[in-house]
Amino acid sequence: MHYADADFEDARLDRDQWMEMKGRTPFGQVPVLEVDGVQLAQSQAIGRYVARLNGMAGKDDMEQAFADMHVDHVKDLMIAGRHSYTEKDPEKQKEFNAKYVADVLAPTIKKLEETLAKNGSGYLIGSDITWADLAYYNFFTYSTEKMAEVMKDAPLLKGLVERIGNHPNIKKYKAPPAQ
Repeated sequence: MHYADADFEDARLDRDQWMEMKGRTPFGQVPVLEVDGVQLAQSQAIGRYVARLNGMAGKDDMEQAFADMHVDHVKDLMIAGRHSYTEKDPEKQKEFNAKYVADVLAPTIKKLEETLAKNGSGYLIGSDITWADLAYYNFFTYSTEKMAEVMKDAPLLKGLVERIGNHPNIKKYKAPPAQ
């Protein structure tokens, strides 16, 4: 919604606000998008809905299916990497990280680089940005902060992530709040 410069209220909750609201959400979780008094929960459902509203879901049914496929893959990447973040033992964590990078991230990055090269538009699908591009931006921005080497041989993917990160609305969103 920030990227599309959509008109919405971005309500970020502190712990006390969340505890007060928790029982009033569909599944007792956030995020929740409220539209005209109706709540929509679950990140993928919200993302898909917002993408459609803002012309970022794909131009036709096939582009939309590919965007959904990529967003689902980002979720798979997150699930596959969970041990790297939940493991408390530093040695085991290093082991999990190395295995995750070698077995999951490296092949994924190679495939994404091939997809970007084949598409030729600078985006994963079609000629414009989709919510899939934003999903990978979010994932790789977080991941590369911890594993800087992960995209060293992926100039097209790095370029996509940088382009999105340099978009004025994303820069504004990521800027620290004014004091």
